[in-house]
Amino acid sequence: MKTLLNWSFSAVFGLGIFLGGCRQKDQAGTPPSQSPITNSSDVATSGSPTFVESVADQQRTTASPPLERHERVNLETARLSIFSVPLADAAVKDRQEAWDRMAPLNGGLDGDQYQYACDILDRYADAPILERLAFWQLFSIRISYQSETGIVRSFGGSGAGRQMTDEKLKATLYSALAKRPEDLPFGEAISEGYALLKKLASSMPSDRR
Repeated sequence: MKTLLNWSFSAVFGLGIFLGGCRQKDQAGTPPSQSPITNSSDVATSGSPTFVESVADQQRTTASPPLERHERVNLETARLSIFSVPLADAAVKDRQEAWDRMAPLNGGLDGDQYQYACDILDRYADAPILERLAFWQLFSIRISYQSETGIVRSFGGSGAGRQMTDEKLKATLYSALAKRPEDLPFGEAISEGYALLKKLASSMPSDRR
């Protein structure tokens, strides 16, 4: 339980760094969706993605208190960044499906959704670093915004699924960074993960962004 709470705190901390960077970039006049990162040895050009809003996302865009509106803005900023990463065709398709499949239902994610996230992370375990980091980012965002309250259920199927997915995300991050938890604290690993994702994205040829 302590490990899960520590992971959640670090993930939220890293998410704050990521969103803060997006806001700063946006304020500077550079569109936050301009060529983020995604791994792929055979990268295909990815234009503006056609985003089909899920029912759960549509429900979140109805009239709501200021805090909820703020959270929706942050989520949309994160989504634009995720979908601006140029990926290979197969990864582009998986990314859209993963975003839709991980839409929270009834205020939270269920065991099947957590299992799905683990399956995708396993599928991309040996993929290029950009793709690993892209899906690490996507699932981290979806988990962080699974409910307005931010409360994590610690018992039952969803609790076990959350812990399993957290560990899988952690393993994916360290694998992409080619480092070990003993050598790099998790909070620093999250910061390095986002920095590497940004670096890889910006280094892509202009015709593939």
